[in-house]
Amino acid sequence: MAAGTPHDLHLLPSGSGPGDSDEDADGWQTVEAGRDWWLDLMEQVGSLNMLQPESLYNLAASFTDQYRRSGDVTNLEAALQKNQEALALIPTDHPHRAYILQALAESFTDRYRRFGDLEDLEAAVQKFEEVVALTPAGLET
Repeated sequence: MAAGTPHDLHLLPSGSGPGDSDEDADGWQTVEAGRDWWLDLMEQVGSLNMLQPESLYNLAASFTDQYRRSGDVTNLEAALQKNQEALALIPTDHPHRAYILQALAESFTDRYRRFGDLEDLEAAVQKFEEVVALTPAGLET
């Protein structure tokens, strides 16, 4: 996620998720715990369609954070996949669709920066254009 991008799609009360302890000062364990927590949640939620797109978005955010800390491409690919799954499930008129599109665009941008494939850059631009189209004038994403 880009700096300043809100992770405001969390549906559970504060204190019930990953990172709610002060066990790790540098955040590495928190990133891994966050990813694992979202994977566990996705298994538990299963077919609850109301939660799936937003849970996938949050899981993708954890994979993105882990990729940016470790450089492990498997996390980048997982983030891209989860963002694509979230986008496929979220209704076109959902108020959080722009956040998911932005996260997907950032995943394509990360992959472009890593491998230099112009198709990834073109996909990122397309998704960012969709974000702009969905964003009312004067509203930041």
